[in-house]
Amino acid sequence: MKHIWTAVLQTGYLAIAVILLFVMIPLLPSSLLLQPESLTVDGMTVRFVRDVTIPVNAEWEEVYSDPTGLRVSECTRRGIDTYEDRDSEPVLWLRGCPQLESGFMTACWSVLSPISGRPLRPVCREAIIVPPVSLIEEQSEAIMKQQAVIEDLSKRVEELVQEVEDVTTDK
Repeated sequence: MKHIWTAVLQTGYLAIAVILLFVMIPLLPSSLLLQPESLTVDGMTVRFVRDVTIPVNAEWEEVYSDPTGLRVSECTRRGIDTYEDRDSEPVLWLRGCPQLESGFMTACWSVLSPISGRPLRPVCREAIIVPPVSLIEEQSEAIMKQQAVIEDLSKRVEELVQEVEDVTTDK
């Protein structure tokens, strides 16, 4: 009888351990297995450097926001990829959302547990999307032209005010 109770207790402990394992896995951070070191955006190219403890599969998501922080939902992309150690060699890819010239890109990775296949807590990085130099130069030229027009108008207004004062003092 004592052996039966021991077997029942051992089975119960095993069941509790398995249940706890499946409950706790989603609470573990993905950064235990996948550590993003840097994420940068240069024009249309995304450069991602990461360190991987062991080869893992992970769900990924790219979310884009405009300069005010408003999410551009039609540009969100997601998928699943395998991540292996690359000795700090960057992974390069073309970013989504080519119509967004400046703003932010947030990338998140949720490692799929090797035990249960359930995703762990995501690890995220954010990168700033800087407009290309040619666009900045173009905008700078437009601003300078507008400033020149404003200065010319300001001078013309001063001349007109002077003419009005001259006419009113002559009368």
